Amino acid sequence: MKQQKILVAYFNNDKIKPKISDTLKKFNFKVSIADNLKHALYSYMHQLPDIIIINPFFSEENLQGIDVLAQLKKNNAMLDKPVKFIGICQLLNPTIEKILKDSCDCYLSEKNIDQLENVIKSLLEKQGENLEEILVVETSKFADELGSDPLNELIRNIDCDGAAVFFNAVKEYADLLKIDKTKESDDIKEKRREYSSKIISNFWKCYNDVAKKYARGEKTEIIYQAFLRFRAILSDNLLSVSNIDTIVENLKKTKLFEKLENIYYADEWLKAIYDGKIAPTYNDILVEEFRRVKGFYNRLKNITTNSEENYYEALALFLGITYFENLKKQSKKNNEIVANIASDEHEIFEKGKELLFENEIMEMFKSLTNTCVGPLGSKMPLLIAKTGENLASRIVNKSEVLKIISDIEKIDSKLFVRVRLNEEKKFTEYRIMPYFILVPCSATNGICWDPWHNSNKRTSPGRVAIPILAEGAVFDIVLNALGSLRWRTAKENADVYWMEEGLSGQYYKYWDEYKNKIDPETKEPYVASKTNLEESFVDDYCKWIKYESKGQLKLKKEVREIFWFTIPFPDNVKETLKGYGSIYNDLIQKDMRRAKSRFTAS
Repeated sequence: MKQQKILVAYFNNDKIKPKISDTLKKFNFKVSIADNLKHALYSYMHQLPDIIIINPFFSEENLQGIDVLAQLKKNNAMLDKPVKFIGICQLLNPTIEKILKDSCDCYLSEKNIDQLENVIKSLLEKQGENLEEILVVETSKFADELGSDPLNELIRNIDCDGAAVFFNAVKEYADLLKIDKTKESDDIKEKRREYSSKIISNFWKCYNDVAKKYARGEKTEIIYQAFLRFRAILSDNLLSVSNIDTIVENLKKTKLFEKLENIYYADEWLKAIYDGKIAPTYNDILVEEFRRVKGFYNRLKNITTNSEENYYEALALFLGITYFENLKKQSKKNNEIVANIASDEHEIFEKGKELLFENEIMEMFKSLTNTCVGPLGSKMPLLIAKTGENLASRIVNKSEVLKIISDIEKIDSKLFVRVRLNEEKKFTEYRIMPYFILVPCSATNGICWDPWHNSNKRTSPGRVAIPILAEGAVFDIVLNALGSLRWRTAKENADVYWMEEGLSGQYYKYWDEYKNKIDPETKEPYVASKTNLEESFVDDYCKWIKYESKGQLKLKKEVREIFWFTIPFPDNVKETLKGYGSIYNDLIQKDMRRAKSRFTAS
């Protein structure tokens, strides 16, 4: 087969040039690179390339790129097999786009340069070339570690109900990924939906099985860790080689960040829960059932759930006891003689611990992840990033999250503060930072799952979820989650009076009064959502932190006043706002009058 010849005549953009180079490495091409326009003309005449990638807007001395391109296009008329031209420029506007459309077969800009591979493939296919003979087979730099078939490696080591259906569906779905979506028939689309449904139905059972094996230390290799942390199978049928390498590099850097305070990858979080270092998420249904039956079992009568440690031990023992009791009942019903179903307390506790861990994944962690994804997010649980998508820029790392948290705390200094009695019976402020879990999903929002663990409201950290793959600015995702934490903390603190007292009460009264009204000046609604109170609060909280702290008026007057006194800026921020007009100056004067009245009263 004749080797395709490519001429690259692109000279002035350091961002685009490496991407062109990386793309061409994927093909078995003979590549020539022109250093200037004269060199480009010389290479064209002597090598007669099949494809030319050119920047038509580069100029040097008396030569203009667009004039050179026009001359080359004229020469095409004399060739049996015309040269194909791909024009690439930094930015597109209507004028530039018209020039490129008239002079090139295809054109791209810096924004969509990632599509160059697909553009080249399309041109080659139109010329009747066999892509399989031209494409270079990429290999992960971690290929030796991953083995020849990571998908089959997972299959061999997962033995839960539904595993066979899940993996067969994954294989079939991966085969469909090879088909160009623009050429899909209705039959192919129906098969894609069928396999997606089977993957969705059985995914969490397989995830649970892998998590248990990983937590017990039975399966800790990279392919299992990737499945837990990213919901990824490190197969080049589902992920591009570059994305596989990106995920493995993230996994290999785990130890560099494992000592960072209160922030966990999914695999670390689940391992900490299994080991009893962190209490499982508070489950009202389990606690209610435990309290209902504890009087029937001597071993449970004196056990409570009034601390995180007690919660873990009580529910593990409860689940272990009820499991073996049910086993005995079933044996009697079937007239089976079963001796020593549970040999000792340790065996009962270990079984209960496993059941509690399973409940954490199937009921709590699954819900936490799906809530993060939201109703409009992708329902496909597996990470699929085969072409065009670079995960490296989207993976959220721990140090970035902690930096954002620190920046937000500088504006909302009471964000993690709780007030409780100290040993001297005096009310004291304590900073209690929540747990942050980088959950295995791609999403636009972070959420607060619990403001604290209900077994210990005084000192237990809350639980906040951040998607490990960000769909948008990481700052906004973290800020959104902390707004949710702020709301739920305020609401829980006010308890049954949450619609009347404190931050939640004041904001609820505003929201209830204005939720159906339109601002006559701006013609916009007063609230972000007239059906979801928390959503409206979080939207306003984000504006308070991002804009109002810098003197940019984004909130309604009523909300600004509520936040000024209930989520106050620290003094240094208030000082900077003095020069931003009468609105902030009036609020600062109110601060001074309040301080003076408190001083006089005392």
